[in-house]
Amino acid sequence: MSLESRVRETARLLKTFTGETNAELAAAWHCSEPLVRRKLSGARGGGGTISLADVEKWAAHWGITPAELLMGYAALHEAGRLPHALRHAKATGQQRF
Repeated sequence: MSLESRVRETARLLKTFTGETNAELAAAWHCSEPLVRRKLSGARGGGGTISLADVEKWAAHWGITPAELLMGYAALHEAGRLPHALRHAKATGQQRF
């Protein structure tokens, strides 16, 4: 698995874990919802490539380090670094962008 694929897979799994929608991620990441879809799906062209700036922004949003995002979901889970606070805030309607 390529590093970009691992980051994409981890982002999709974190999105599922937190219960966030593409619209909520777009607001948090300061981009459009179609761009979020392209980046998470791996669509080539039109901004579907994941940059280091994306990794930094996404990691900050989920309260993890860029290195942790690069390591993948399983490593985050094993280290107890999944964003439980964000998941709870979303579930209770307290999430702020």
